[in-house]
Amino acid sequence: MLPQGYGQVFKQILEYIHSSISEIKRAPKPFIAAVDGIAAAGGFGIAMACDLVLASERATFEWAYPKTSLTGAESSTFFLPRLIGLRRSMELVLLNPRLDARAAREMGLITAVYPAERFEEEMRALASTARRGPDPRVRHRQGPSQPGRGSRPPGLSPRPGAREPGPHR
Repeated sequence: MLPQGYGQVFKQILEYIHSSISEIKRAPKPFIAAVDGIAAAGGFGIAMACDLVLASERATFEWAYPKTSLTGAESSTFFLPRLIGLRRSMELVLLNPRLDARAAREMGLITAVYPAERFEEEMRALASTARRGPDPRVRHRQGPSQPGRGSRPPGLSPRPGAREPGPHR
């Protein structure tokens, strides 16, 4: 039997994770996940919400929900098919393999893999590059999978007859 209040605590944890992912996706600048260990279940979902995912060679990635008898939470069921396609997403969800960093990179889940002894140095170098941003002529990072981010560059108007982007319906 579960202790009294377990459901309420679990709900609070999920709400915190969901609000964190919402903040990540709405941020005006890129979010970088640095994984130097196990990213499973909620940690996996948070990493998948980030714009770039860097991993050390000792990192592993696992869906992990079949082990908990829970369904995927923290938007990972939304992000996975958009990141790696439906077939590979079904493979992860139904078969639940534990992927080492190289396999996660080959699958398209992560951006880069670095040797463990150079991981922090490489991660900081990439973060520094990302912080400087793209060419100044590129003023936004809105794309098909990032609704609502950024804004149209100054002086650029929508093509004739195009609708302004708005909330999803």
